[in-house]
This record gives sequence, C-alpha cells and structure tokens, in this order.
Amino acid sequence: MRTVTKKNKHLTFREVVEAAKALSPLEQRALKNELDEGSSVYLELPNTSPEAILLGRQMAAEIREELKGKFTGTLDEMMSSMRGRSWSP
Repeated sequence: MRTVTKKNKHLTFREVVEAAKALSPLEQRALKNELDEGSSVYLELPNTSPEAILLGRQMAAEIREELKGKFTGTLDEMMSSMRGRSWSP
C-alpha cells in the first residue's frame, strides 16, 4: 500500500469506491484496519454468509416484482421519475 498525502481535492463517493476496489483484498483489509483505528469513516466488509445472500436475492425478487410493468426505461429515468435527480450516479 502506498502512502497518500492530504490534498484539498474533494473526492466523490464514486472515486473513493473505485480506488478501494482497485486495492488487493489484503490492502483492503489493511485500509479497513487503519480507518477503524482513528477515524469516523469506516469500511464494512460485505456479509457473504449464505443467509445474507439468500435474503438479498429475496429482496431483489420483491423489488423486481414491485417494479414489474411500472417502468421500462433506464435506471436514471426511473430514479428521476420516482424521486427526482437527488441521487448520485
């Protein structure tokens, strides 16, 4: 892992996520441990238990069923129509 100096650049959430995804799993764990030690920012590793995966699939099926036939456009169009452009792409 390389050392990064502070700059006054404001990173977007997407930039932070993409940078974290580019790290190896070992570097991701090291970053999580470092952030846990002295920061109000923390990373939560995804729950990969079979129960969590099953729950996620069930929730996705419910959402698909709820949205079935309601909209046939892109995600951006759907999000704008449902609650406006208040989400980060």
